[in-house]
Amino acid sequence: MKNILFLSLIMLAMGILLAGCAPAQTAVQVTEPKQVLPSTPRTVFQPGDPTSIPPGSDITDPDFQAGVAAYKTKDFKQVEKSMEKVIDRNPELAPPYWYLGRAMYEKGDYESALQLMEKALAIDPNYALAYADRGIIHAALGNESQGLDDLQHALELDPSLAKAHHNLAVYYYKMSQMDLALEEYDLAVQIDPTRSSSWESRAEVLHVMGRLDDCIQSASTAIGVDEQNWSAYGIRASCYAGSGNFDQALADIAFALQNGSQDESLISHACAISTQMGANEKAIEYCTQSINVEPSKYESIINRGVAYFNIGDYHQALNDFSSALEFGEIPVAYSNRGNAHMKLFEYQEAVDDYQKSLSLYPSGYVYYSMGFAYTQLQDYENALSAFEQGDLLDPAGSYENYRLWGKAQAYDRLEQNDQALELYTQLIDQYQRREAYYFRGRIYEDKGMKEDAIGDYQTFLDLASQTPDDSYIQMLAYDVNERVEELKK
Repeated sequence: MKNILFLSLIMLAMGILLAGCAPAQTAVQVTEPKQVLPSTPRTVFQPGDPTSIPPGSDITDPDFQAGVAAYKTKDFKQVEKSMEKVIDRNPELAPPYWYLGRAMYEKGDYESALQLMEKALAIDPNYALAYADRGIIHAALGNESQGLDDLQHALELDPSLAKAHHNLAVYYYKMSQMDLALEEYDLAVQIDPTRSSSWESRAEVLHVMGRLDDCIQSASTAIGVDEQNWSAYGIRASCYAGSGNFDQALADIAFALQNGSQDESLISHACAISTQMGANEKAIEYCTQSINVEPSKYESIINRGVAYFNIGDYHQALNDFSSALEFGEIPVAYSNRGNAHMKLFEYQEAVDDYQKSLSLYPSGYVYYSMGFAYTQLQDYENALSAFEQGDLLDPAGSYENYRLWGKAQAYDRLEQNDQALELYTQLIDQYQRREAYYFRGRIYEDKGMKEDAIGDYQTFLDLASQTPDDSYIQMLAYDVNERVEELKK
């Protein structure tokens, strides 16, 4: 009875540790599956620079010219004011509607933007630039088929329209077709090498594809074209961070923030990079800034939750992960919230969240985490099933130390001693996991293999002496001393 009670206390103590022993997760955006229509062949273009001339550059109206100047500096409120004045005086000009539509798009008012592009096209049915932007607006509204039609028609009207290639790349990026997105960005910068925004967006695609050196080069080109393209610094910083160059990543972020930008995308990059580095206090600061600028930026909410989790503020982490879920069914928010529940000993809530995450995006890591939650609920059959499902999704054996430990513990509690013994031995041979000596020693003891048990117990005590402040290990050491005394009688 004493041994059973002590083992129960051990398993309870392990619950404090389990959620923290897993590696960090990467946020995953979940979208509904969408049908991607094939792109039709287009006329081969002749590289040129047709988009360097702003639309309506022949219009001499001072308000129109002020609106164009405001557009170049991304002062979209001034664009709106100026172009409305022009339209009031002369409603038969197409370019003011285009500029005003762009301003509405930038502020997120897609319905108004769509109506304005349609007014521009009603005046000029061959306005390729308006088709290009109406296409991306349709896509933003969820009308993917209409969006693709418009983008293709824009390129039929003007195959060398760099903006149309750029917008088609945005469309493919949102549809997760990175190869096609990269192809269109390549065309955009070939036509117009001065398009800093296309070099920047191209870098973002390369980042997603894991081509970090190419990402750094493309972002650097964007900065070379426009040294005040602050979001390009953020993307380059992300690629530096991904390649392990955190010093350069932080230098890019600091330079951009210091020299003139509080751009939300840059701050969100700073939030993500700081979280990735484990600079938790700085991550909380940047993520909070990002959320204040853009409250719907759920990635920053999740990253702040991870930072709070890392400093042990599990209730605040739980709040952030729950807040992120107000913006949709996000698997990484569920799985991270499950980890927070584990730290708060809320094991059934953890299982529920892991199951929701897995229903959206199956992951070996999340199955392993759910297995540990089931272990704390003493549901060892489901724990073992979860670990085995994780193995099926992760045949390469990622997080092997983590998963082997969970499976060994489940086999142990199910009294499948041979399987548990094999895994504890593997943990010792490959990872020198000290707790494994304790649990393997117990199995040897149960099998009557006294000398082997004493040998494992003594090795465990030697290792435990190196960490006198580890309460969990010292609790096991207390039990081992009693066991060794009994075995030596």
